[in-house]
Amino acid sequence: MQFHVRYSVSELPQAGFRPRLADDRVGHFLTQVQDYSTSDTKFENTRRYIHRWRLEKQDSSAALSRPKQLIVFWLENTIPAEYRDAIREGVLLWNKAFERIGFQDAIEVKQQPDNADWDPADVRYSTLRWFTGYPDPGFAQGPSRVNPLTGRDLRRGHTI
Repeated sequence: MQFHVRYSVSELPQAGFRPRLADDRVGHFLTQVQDYSTSDTKFENTRRYIHRWRLEKQDSSAALSRPKQLIVFWLENTIPAEYRDAIREGVLLWNKAFERIGFQDAIEVKQQPDNADWDPADVRYSTLRWFTGYPDPGFAQGPSRVNPLTGRDLRRGHTI
């Protein structure tokens, strides 16, 4: 059996991003870390941070403003053409939630070109991928890259 393994190392962004602790009453993606700075044998030093973006308004005085940098999702080119518009529209519906916190058109959806020079498995890109399998593909989670100290998203196309 042949395996392909990709390791990606990222430089952490500058400080100034306050982490938000996870709450079991709310569903979200999260990162769990162990703090061994006080003891390397005790597991009660676990912290769980939610994954989130650092959005900043282009116009900080406006009630509703576009972000300085958009959250970009890519539709992988393996998604059947007849489903791409529906998937794009579904993702863009999240913009309504961002409007409630003052961001207009925070999410953008792009189509991966057939001649792309990047791999959709590259964690620098937020890709929506098409998986099929019989009887069940068994998973549906895309690549993720966050700062383990804060939960801040580190993928390309997001504010870093």
